[in-house]
Amino acid sequence: MCWRYRACQKPLGGQKIIDHLDMAVPEGSVFGFIGQNGAGKTTTMKMVLGLLRPDQGEIHVCNESVRFGQTKTNQYIGYLPDVPEFYDYMTPARYLALCGQIIGLSRRRRSRETRSFFLWWAWGTSKRR
Repeated sequence: MCWRYRACQKPLGGQKIIDHLDMAVPEGSVFGFIGQNGAGKTTTMKMVLGLLRPDQGEIHVCNESVRFGQTKTNQYIGYLPDVPEFYDYMTPARYLALCGQIIGLSRRRRSRETRSFFLWWAWGTSKRR
């Protein structure tokens, strides 16, 4: 299993948003949450990304324990939030470098991947003209 939640709980504002969540997501899966506002989709993802600490339970990603405030396991996850945050003070290259840094890529690899992305993007743009 790539992700595993065991008995996770997270109350917010006096309401149980996540109540004893038990689930597993197989490795290599494309997985998404569908539900009404307030159902706990974003809260669940914030916990699996280590951005929010569950009050109870444990989360594992690729057999590694997720720890609040640490992003080591994020190298295994692709996450597209419902409202992505873009930092208007950052250039696209700096934003990509930040994303690479968050998942632990070396400076050399970040530079190589950023260059590769911009070459791919420029090629695609020229084909659409």
